[in-house]
Amino acid sequence: MEEWSKYYFKDIPFKEAPFLQPELNDDRLNGKVFSMFGMEEAYKDLLDLILLHRSICYVRSDDLSRGTGKSALMAKVYLDIKESEDKRKSFFPIWVSVHDFRTINQLMGRVVDTLVFAGLTDIIKGALEVVNYDSINEFLGRKKSQRIPSEIAALTAILSLPNEMLAWKYVNIRRTYPTIGNTELFSDLMIMFSLDIHRPV
Repeated sequence: MEEWSKYYFKDIPFKEAPFLQPELNDDRLNGKVFSMFGMEEAYKDLLDLILLHRSICYVRSDDLSRGTGKSALMAKVYLDIKESEDKRKSFFPIWVSVHDFRTINQLMGRVVDTLVFAGLTDIIKGALEVVNYDSINEFLGRKKSQRIPSEIAALTAILSLPNEMLAWKYVNIRRTYPTIGNTELFSDLMIMFSLDIHRPV
């Protein structure tokens, strides 16, 4: 008999896992077991940054050891945004878990693959109606005044492909357009997505 059963638990109260996955049904692994004690300020700061529509926010700990609560904090904020009807009008929360990557390109490729799976690229394609150089240039130009032709051409090449090839093309785009970086293109995709979800209805 397991040691925990003597305390009349039906199962192990806390499972040891290397990461959280909010889409799991088990509250011990999805981040729903969370104590706000001592995390109030960090929670408020992260949520405030997100509400300001900052392009990138990150969570770090001054402690070099693992298990300081960074993932738990991010999962709490993610779940609160996802479950709030009000916040869901402005945000499209997606949880991306990436493990065992060797380069920043691999990391970004896996992130883009998750965004494809979540339907974000379909939303962008739907907003464009037709995917070509002119439509992307006009659409992106609503928020980004300075654009270069190779940037628009790279976005056209990526978004023109079927979804199952999109992340691969994104990772390898510098073979065709060596002056365009993956980070810039990712930022452009986020701008295009934000333009769509915030347009008046």
